[in-house]
Amino acid sequence: MYFVGFRVMEIDNSAILVSREIDIVNVISLKALDAKLSKHVKVKVFQSDKILCADIAAGCDAGIFYDRREY
Repeated sequence: MYFVGFRVMEIDNSAILVSREIDIVNVISLKALDAKLSKHVKVKVFQSDKILCADIAAGCDAGIFYDRREY
């Protein structure tokens, strides 16, 4: 998963916490978090209650570019 304009601050079993930062790209492997991609992982803004993706597998906030292509 690519986070363009967001810095990945923290990752735990149920959430990826990001902060908005211009001119940054972070790349993480979702399969490293969950090999079967069966967990409900959300993306939240670090030190905030704002949720960008309630469940990566289901989709994200309409304001976030999101591409679910399989490679």
